Order: sequence, then structure tokens, then C-alpha cells
Amino acid sequence: MNRKIVFQLLALVGLMLTIAVMAIRRDSRLWGHQIGAEQPTPTQTVIVTDDAVTQAADGTIRINTTRIGADISGYAGAVPLEVVVRHDTVIAVEALPNVETPQFFNRVVSAGLLDRWNGLPLSQAAAIEVDAVSGATYSSRAVIANLRRALTHYADVQAADESSSSWSWPLLAALVVALLGALLPLWVHRRPVRIVLLLLNVIVLGLWTGSFISYTLLVGIASGGISLLSGLTTVVLLFVAFVYPLLGHQGHYCAHLCPLGSLQELAGLCNPHRKLRLSDRLTRVLTLLRQLLFVALMASALLGGWFAWMDYELFAAFFIRSASVWMLAAAALTVVLSVFVPRPYCRFLCPTGLLMQLLTPPAKQNISKQS
Repeated sequence: MNRKIVFQLLALVGLMLTIAVMAIRRDSRLWGHQIGAEQPTPTQTVIVTDDAVTQAADGTIRINTTRIGADISGYAGAVPLEVVVRHDTVIAVEALPNVETPQFFNRVVSAGLLDRWNGLPLSQAAAIEVDAVSGATYSSRAVIANLRRALTHYADVQAADESSSSWSWPLLAALVVALLGALLPLWVHRRPVRIVLLLLNVIVLGLWTGSFISYTLLVGIASGGISLLSGLTTVVLLFVAFVYPLLGHQGHYCAHLCPLGSLQELAGLCNPHRKLRLSDRLTRVLTLLRQLLFVALMASALLGGWFAWMDYELFAAFFIRSASVWMLAAAALTVVLSVFVPRPYCRFLCPTGLLMQLLTPPAKQNISKQS
């Protein structure tokens, strides 16, 4: 066994251990088993559906709008809520800490606005028209908008869970596209074929099914495990990202499957001849900043500190209905920049891509020339 293979195997084991530690730090769980904490009681949260939706053993659902409603502003800033649902009925709406002026926000609470949805079925709660509170218009409108965002997001999560619980057209389409991206570029190098694959990545893996690798996905799998049936596409993507490098195909996932990378490359094809040339010095500086950012983010997670950064990877922009305005704006800016600079997010920011790049021996880390 040569040095390269030894290096890659050690790097892969190191990455797996790192993600496992992050899962334990964040959720006190590893592969579905409680670690370092008491076993959950029926009233404790035991299931994380996604970063905004949690479910307790008694069936109670809590929808937190801190991220999904980050773009909804009251008078002074965001007004996050936690919406409590049981048996498809809203049982409570709770205000989370915010920076609204207490004098005005207390009017919202005392007027009973947070109680207006209690006891309503989800469909009725989403459709009911609720008036703003006089004297606290901005705050009350933000509460109403957050409530609607929470119910919309939960409906999306339910639809995704239902579609992934058995074989479905989205699941089959994502699996086919993942297999095409994994295998076809190994033998076919024609430009028209590549453009079609890039489009399929964006449309099917990105916009339609949300199938891609991110820190949220990796830590979630380490924490709660994965279903081989509903997660078959994810298994293929993980195999390409972390096993292909052992077979001599470094950077294959980033170059041929990542929907965000594909979107940037397609944007670049709109302007093939008028690219901005970055100086070697600027490129080195941007690369160094990316590495420092990676170290800081990893350290924050491994030390049990700030995990919320995982929710701000640009991949979340593919969930258009629940992504914040700021996330969508950042994604749009990245696409525009990609017209003039080849794959800027991939090259100078993406922490997930850098994680995969650690599997590449140092002498060959300038892979993926197509990017």
C-alpha cells in the first residue's frame, strides 16, 4: 500500500471521527443512540426533522422560525417564534427573544395576538386572516408573517418526509441523476453531455429534491443515522465524495454532482471569454482566508460552541420557499459573480468542499480543473 492510499485512508477516518464528535457535541447522539446524557423522557425532544422542526416522543411538534424567518423584520429586527403543533393542530405560539421595544411588543402579547391561532387545524391556521395590533403594527405584522412562514415550512417538511418514505418520482429521479453524475463523466467527456448533466444537477438534485452534501447533512447522519431506502441517493453522493478519491477520482463530487457548483459553472458558460483574471497574490489571499474560516468554523463546532453556521451554507438557497431573503440574495450574487469568476463559492468559501479536499494528497490538491 503506497503513501497516497495510507494518507487518504487516515484522512477519511479522521473526517469520520470529526463529524462524529460534532454530532455528539450538538445533539448528544451518535447514529441514533444517546451519548453522554440521560435517555430522553416522553416530554423531551428526541427527533430532529430538520434544523427548524423538532418532534417529541409524545408527538408534539415545535417549529422554530429563528432561521427560516430571519428575513422577516419587526420595528427593530427579527421576531422569531416557536409554533407548537400536536395532532395537526396549533396548540401554542410562543415568542422567542427579540430586540423589539418591550413597550410595543408587550402590546402584541397583551392583545392576545399569539393566541389567535390556538386550537386551529393547520390548514385553517395558515388561511385565517389576522389583523395587526394597533400601536404595534410592525411587531404584530412580523409575528403574523413568522407564523405563516412556520406553517409553510412545516408543510414542506411533511411533503418531503412523505415523498422519501417510499419510492417516488423525486426519489427515483434524484437517484438516476446521481448515478449519471457518478459514472458518465468517467467515460464520456463531450461538452453537450456535460451541460445536460449540470442542468440535471441544478434542477433535480438542487431545486426539486434538495439532494446534496452539506455539513447539516453529514452531522445529521452521524447523529441520527440514515435509511438505506429513502437515503439511497445520499449514499451514492457520499460514496462519490469520500470513496472516489481513494480510487483516484479526486474532486469528482464537486466537479460533476454538486448542484451549487453546477449552477456556478452554468452561469460561467454565459460569458466564456470575458473572465476577470485574479492575480496570483489575490488568489493566495482568498485561499488562505477560506482555510482560516474553515478552521474557525470547525473549531466552533468541535468545542461545542456555534453550530448555527451550518445553516448558512449557500446550499440552503435551493429550498426557495423556506430560505431567507438574505440567503437567496447571497446565492443570486454568487451566480452573478460566477459569470465573471469561475466557481467563486467553490474556490474561495465552501467549507464542505474544503472538507472533501482534505482527502486529496497535498501535492495534488489543485484538482477539478473544470471548475
